[in-house]
Amino acid sequence: MTAPTLDTTTAAFFADPYPDYARCRTDAPVLYDERLDVWMVFRHDDCQAVLRHPATTVAMRRAMRLRPEQQPLRMARMREAMAGGPFPRPSLSVYQSDPPAHTKRRRLLGAAFAAAGADRLRAVADREAATRLDELARRGRFDVMDDYAFPIHTAVIDALVGFDHDDEGRALVRTWSDQAARIADPDASAAVLREGFAATAALERHCAELIEARRRRPPPAPTDVASSLLAAQRDGAGLTDDEILDQVVLVYLAGLESTASLIGNAVHALFHDGAALERWRREPDLDAPAVDELLRFDSPVQFTRRVPTAPLAVGGHEIPAGSFVITWLGAANRDPDRWGPDVDRLVLDRPGTAGALSFGGGIHLCLGAALSRIEGQVALPALLRRFPRLAPVGATVWNERVMLRGVRSLPVATEG
Repeated sequence: MTAPTLDTTTAAFFADPYPDYARCRTDAPVLYDERLDVWMVFRHDDCQAVLRHPATTVAMRRAMRLRPEQQPLRMARMREAMAGGPFPRPSLSVYQSDPPAHTKRRRLLGAAFAAAGADRLRAVADREAATRLDELARRGRFDVMDDYAFPIHTAVIDALVGFDHDDEGRALVRTWSDQAARIADPDASAAVLREGFAATAALERHCAELIEARRRRPPPAPTDVASSLLAAQRDGAGLTDDEILDQVVLVYLAGLESTASLIGNAVHALFHDGAALERWRREPDLDAPAVDELLRFDSPVQFTRRVPTAPLAVGGHEIPAGSFVITWLGAANRDPDRWGPDVDRLVLDRPGTAGALSFGGGIHLCLGAALSRIEGQVALPALLRRFPRLAPVGATVWNERVMLRGVRSLPVATEG
């Protein structure tokens, strides 16, 4: 009998990974990939248990001390990628730190998000969507990602962080974010890692310059992430300079691709379910639950990692301490044991989807979850109701990434 595997490198997987996930949930719900030296978990309850387990770490330096010889293939590729130069310094971001450092960083970053104000950021999304829709109505044809999703989301991210990029600057940050995000994919080549490390360094330099400018000219009251973190630092209870930089970089790396991909993935899914699309257009009360269902149906964040600090029992297997564990959120969100037998169908008012694992779980639940939902609730209904005859005029092109799955290009016409 052939051992179960999951090949995340094929065009078929990039276009639709869900049949592979279904096979793994049935045949190998807890799978050890010997080539990559990682454990993979596919069922909802198992993923949730790992994400909530207290005896796990997300800090890579700590993980390597637990088992220095782990992931020999990836480590060989990392050494090749960094030949002639140092490895990047370990990130101090909230999503790569454990308590007690994590507790302090999350508290301060959460307060900074609150200072930015959900209502203010919703207003930014509303204005940007209206401006873009007026322009796109004149053009008639456009790309959902380049001309709508990314412009809206980068405007919101800039407002959240406190920066003011022009179109050229936003395009540059998007390029760096795209390249850096590929580092997380489990089978990333040395070339991809090298490009991602360089992009991360470039984004760090860029953000450091903007933070320093904000430090020299602080606003009267902090209403963005950078100003809030700098104000806390001035009060003596804040983060170090490197910690502030890493939280700001995190917002761009984690937020830029994922929320824009929510919009693209959702439009693609709705084009393939005309009944759901027409129902949403008619029923404004669906705006919130529809976004949660679309996040469940095709989540931009497909997996997250944990490393157990002690042997971990999952689904009848004992995972050794120090092992890398991939919890497949995309697979968990299509688990019929959790969501019922119609998991592969869009049900825009499906009960309970606000509790899907689209934003991870446990103490590392995504801080930007509420903001991502807000943007989806603004951008998607505005687009679909402004253009009731919107239709694709070309093939959907996927970004061919594993962790941050998303549409790269989706050409449409307003009178399709």
